[in-house]
Amino acid sequence: GTYYAFFYSTDDLCYSPSSEITLVINFTPNITQTTGDVICGPGETTLTAAGEIPNSGQSPNFNWYDSATSTTVLSNLSTFTTDITATRSFWVEATAGGCTSAREEVIATVNALPNPGTPINGSACNDPIEGPTTIILDTFLTGQDSGAWSISTDPSSGGASIGAGNTV
Repeated sequence: GTYYAFFYSTDDLCYSPSSEITLVINFTPNITQTTGDVICGPGETTLTAAGEIPNSGQSPNFNWYDSATSTTVLSNLSTFTTDITATRSFWVEATAGGCTSAREEVIATVNALPNPGTPINGSACNDPIEGPTTIILDTFLTGQDSGAWSISTDPSSGGASIGAGNTV
């Protein structure tokens, strides 16, 4: 709005003539939500931020950084995608009308890929009287992490399935 003001000198107890000044009050935006990401092994990660500009109903712009004090903007979008090889932090700030929020840390986590172990070739025959033989996959591996197996290529065209306890 337009304001009228004067300057008062305490040295000579005089007032200046009134001056017209236009002031615009901008609101500092808020970051309302951040979302980190967790990936398995090195690769692409996507981080997001959401925010608001008080009393406006609009969203702010965002700046992503690789440290809390960096001046190099990595992205100016609400969603930031980058490749990483290890768990690390990024920082995001919201901006609007020349006002900037405090930066918030957003973590991109890289979990280690599981170790499937070393396979030991094996075979089993189904029993014509008792029916199909059950194979426990874990007995054909050494050094594997705990977990569950899934079939990625099935030469039996769907005839094999993996059940509880990694049994086929």
